[in-house]
Formats: sequence, C-alpha cells, structure tokens
Amino acid sequence: MLAAGRRFACCPRRYNGAAFVNSLTTPVRFLVWPVAGALLGLVVAFVWPKQYEAKSTLFFAKPSLQNPLNALPLGGLDAAGTNVLGGQLFLPTVGTDAASIADILASRSAALHAIERHKSALFNSEPDDEDIKEFLDSVRVEVLQTGQLSVSFTWGDRRVSQEVLADLIAYASERSKELGKQFAAQTVKFLEEEFEKQRGRVRAKAEEVKAAVSSDLLAASAVAREKFIEALVQSSVELDDLLAEAQAADAALNQKIRAVLQAREAGETGDPLTQTLKDLHAAILAQRTKLEEARAVVSLDSPEMKAVQSQLEASIKVYTEELDRIADAAQSGALSLTLSESAERAAKFAALRAAQRNLARMRDDALRIANLAIEQERLLNELKREEAQLDAMLADLTQARLAEEKAYEPFLVLDEAYASEEPSFPLPDVFAAVGLFIGLIVSVWNYTRALEREITQAEV
Repeated sequence: MLAAGRRFACCPRRYNGAAFVNSLTTPVRFLVWPVAGALLGLVVAFVWPKQYEAKSTLFFAKPSLQNPLNALPLGGLDAAGTNVLGGQLFLPTVGTDAASIADILASRSAALHAIERHKSALFNSEPDDEDIKEFLDSVRVEVLQTGQLSVSFTWGDRRVSQEVLADLIAYASERSKELGKQFAAQTVKFLEEEFEKQRGRVRAKAEEVKAAVSSDLLAASAVAREKFIEALVQSSVELDDLLAEAQAADAALNQKIRAVLQAREAGETGDPLTQTLKDLHAAILAQRTKLEEARAVVSLDSPEMKAVQSQLEASIKVYTEELDRIADAAQSGALSLTLSESAERAAKFAALRAAQRNLARMRDDALRIANLAIEQERLLNELKREEAQLDAMLADLTQARLAEEKAYEPFLVLDEAYASEEPSFPLPDVFAAVGLFIGLIVSVWNYTRALEREITQAEV
C-alpha cells in the first residue's frame, strides 16, 4: 500500500513537469509552419516569371442636342443621334461605339497586326495558333458604366506590353474609321437613290392634288382661287426641292472650309492654296445661285404671300451675308470653323426652312378654304405624308454625307498605354499571405494532433 502511494504521488509530479516544458515550446512550434509558409511564398513570388500589365482608358462621344460652348440648340442639323466629341460634331456610325471598339481590340485581326509588328519581342519562334490564343487571352477590355472603355494587355516585358497596347489602340482607331467610312458610303448611295424616288413621289402626288383642285372645286369662291392654289402647290414643292439641295450643299460647305484651313496650316502657297480657295468660292457661289432660285419660286402677286415672301427674303439675306463673311475671311486668312460657328450657320439656314414650312401651311389653308371634297382631302393628306418622309430622308442623307466626308477620331485616349514598374503578377505580398495562411492551417492541424496524443497519454 505504501509503495502504491509513492507511485501515485510521483506520477502527477512527472506529468506536470512535461506539461510545463510543452507550454514553453508550443508557441514556437506553432509559429514554425506559418513563418515557413510565408517565406516559401516570398521565394516563389521572386522566382515566378514576372508579368506586367499595361492599361489605357478610351473616351467616347455622348449624345447631345446642344452646343456645349454656349448651351444653344444645335439648330438645323436634325440632331437626333448627333454626338459631341472634343468640340466637334460627331456623327456615329458602324464601328464607332465603345462595344465595337472593344470587339476590334479583342479580334484576331488586331492580334495578328500587333504580333506582326512585335514578333521578335513577343515570341522566340514563328507564332502558331497556341501563341495567338495566348496573346488574345492577354488582352482585357471592359466597357465602364460611364461609357468609357478600359483596355489592358499583360506580358512578361514591361516595355513590350506598353508598345503592344499602344499599337492595338492605334489599329482599333484606324479600323473603326475604315468601317465607318465604308458604311457611310454605302448609306449615302442608298439614301441618294431613295431620296430621288421620294422626290418623284412627292411631285406625282402634288400633280394629283392640282388635278383634283382643277376638276372639282365645289365652292364658287374657290373657282377664282384655282390658279392661286395650283401655284401655291407648285411653289411649295419647288421650294422644298431647292432647299433640300441647298441644305445638302451647306453640309458639304464645311468640308471646303476645312480644306482651306488644312491648306493654311500645312503652309501651302501658290497654286494648291489658290485652287482650294477657288473650290470654296465656287461652293459659295453655287449656294447663292440656289437661294436666288428659291427667291424666284415664291413670287406670286397676292396679299397672302407677302408675309412668306418677307420672311424668305430676310432669311436669304441673313444667310447670304454669312456666305459673304466666309468668302471674305477665306481670302484674308481669318477663316475658322468652330462648333459654335457651324451651329450658328445651321440655325440661319433653319430660318429658310421655316419660310418653306409657312408656305406649306398657307397651301394647306388655301385648300381647306376651297372646301375640297373627300377625295381631295385624302390626296392632300397623302401629299403631307410623302413630304414628311422626304424631310426625314433628307435629314438621314445629310448626316450620312457628313459622316462620309468628315474627318474625325472615333474616340479620345484619356490615359495613354502605361505599365507600372512593379509587376502585376506575381505579387509578393499576396504569395506571402497565402503561404502564411497555409502554414497556419498546418500548424493548427499539428497542434490539434499533438494535443490529442497528450490527452490520450495522460488518460493512460
């Protein structure tokens, strides 16, 4: 019994001593794996091949119905769909929006273009399909909520990643211009043909209205107005035709002005500059001729026509004065073409259109006074619809011509292609944190196993 008591007394003392030693070494053993994991992560990060990410941000035009310089409406341009970018009117077409540019940047043709220019820097041998796939996987594009486009390119060399991204952006810009020009040219051709067909339909419908008025005037007073109404219908159609041609010529006038400005900026003198000025003056003279023809169209001797004639005369006078100013400025070298000036000239031309609309209203009022029969009313309504379609088609044709002729940039580069001197991958901090986390898990597992063994031994 005494011997058993001695054994019982000594055992707790031996167990407590081991626990004391274990309590001193446990924190050290627990930290070994996390520290080792963090160090291993740092080593892996330093030996892992470096990747550098070049980034850039592209800015695109936004829809606007007013001049951003003076907050005035963009008059006379039928500005639905018209954008403003960098102080210039911008007519969006195929390939000019952020999503289209993103598709071009991520396309195989863009990859082949960049690879051809940087073949030796990108690959050690002739690139195959796997290399092209690797290149495309390195391109990242994202259309932001603001409408901007974020684009990046990741490669193992910082300088190469910057240069390749810059070339991709330049390629996307040129390709966008090509697509836009091709689409605009096809659209202009189609709309010109349709516009002529629609003009023919308007003329034919006007003839039907004139014939109906001549053959079936119901009221006695209308008989006396027969020739006046016929002349009104004829004048309205002819004036609409002339102003349609003049508006198209006004849209092309910007290109002549821009050609003069480019010639002066390029320092051209002698015959090249003289020819450019002659082209501009010829365009101005042709426009003045069309306006004189328009003035002659509205020449009926009637009290009802006085107001329209006065309005048309005043509008032509204001617009021709603007043409004279452009001609004088071109000759003296003071010519300019700002968004504000384009909008103001467009507003002055819009006054001519207002006179034409007043003439059309006078024609409609005269026909109503003539107490037209149901068939005549139907023909008049059809004529109005045809004229409305003609006006809408003219607006589309004007924009298409501007899109075809106007030189523009589809986007602005807000942030040039730039890659940080620090690699984007691998990140030492991240690798060390992952190693630390894995080491912590291993330490917890080892500590749990060791604690279970000690408890088992103590119970035995």
